[in-house]
Amino acid sequence: MTVTELAASEDFQRYCLHPTAKSIRRWEDWQVQHPEYQAVFVEAKALVKSLAIEPSEQEINAAFLDFKAIVEKRQSTETAKLRAMPRQSPSKKSRKNRKSLIAIAATIAVLVSIGFWQYFSVPTPLKQLATNYGEVKTHILPDGTKVILNANSTISHNAFSVGKPRVVHLNGEAFFEVKKQSEKEVFLVKTNKGSISVLGTSFNVLQRDKTLKVALLEGAVELSIPDYPLIKMVPGELVHLKEGESFEHQMADVDVFSAWRFKRLVFKELSIAKVIQRLQNEFGWTVKVEDKELLKRKITATIPKNDPELLLTALSEIYGLKIEQINSKVYLIK
Repeated sequence: MTVTELAASEDFQRYCLHPTAKSIRRWEDWQVQHPEYQAVFVEAKALVKSLAIEPSEQEINAAFLDFKAIVEKRQSTETAKLRAMPRQSPSKKSRKNRKSLIAIAATIAVLVSIGFWQYFSVPTPLKQLATNYGEVKTHILPDGTKVILNANSTISHNAFSVGKPRVVHLNGEAFFEVKKQSEKEVFLVKTNKGSISVLGTSFNVLQRDKTLKVALLEGAVELSIPDYPLIKMVPGELVHLKEGESFEHQMADVDVFSAWRFKRLVFKELSIAKVIQRLQNEFGWTVKVEDKELLKRKITATIPKNDPELLLTALSEIYGLKIEQINSKVYLIK
């Protein structure tokens, strides 16, 4: 949320110029919910009030042409920062400043009235958080939502706007503790295989390649997957869209599914093939197996997430295997 974005809001402008008891309460609540934007709020309010001028039609036309020429010259490579000008006692200098302010106000009036503001504005870049192999990061989003990002994963999002869905794009795995806002401000997690819509809840999302898994710990979510009916999940449920497009919707031990956030790797009756796939996804390892029948066997184990080699040691002891380390990230199981 930037000063210009907030100042361009019609609802915010009405509050600044023609406040009512209802709008005052609403924007006071907004400031409480978004303390990180306090400076933006103050500056945007000052900007709106300073631009509340009734310029003449001649001034509007002249200001618009000047502004358009500047925009075309710069090709939107710079973002103009508008600031409220200080009031001064009447003088030649203050009259000159006022003319400049009128020109700015006239420009904004024209842009807003005919829709050029959006045409000329520079899009807000996506903010991105990424993790390396073997790394877990915790991130607090602008709305207060907590995100724990698993290894080899990325999330990205635009600046959240009041009254609009909060949208996060995920590639990899993340655990969300969504901060509930109003009933209209939905939190949306988008992946390549589907999207998850929530109001306030805790859930885990895994999306890698053609696989999507959503585990709900508390609250309620709606899962939208192309070519499938809308799925309304309840706590304790796991939805699994497999690589071959097969679909599972069942009750599961969702705490085990998200144990990685407590720096534990938990496997319950998981095939060695899937264990190897997880080591590859989260640690960038390559594990080669000479006996392909071994991939069908299953293992139940809990190990520290920061010591994945312990898992290979367990495999060697359980099945009497020999594990050879080729280099720091390549292993051969014989």
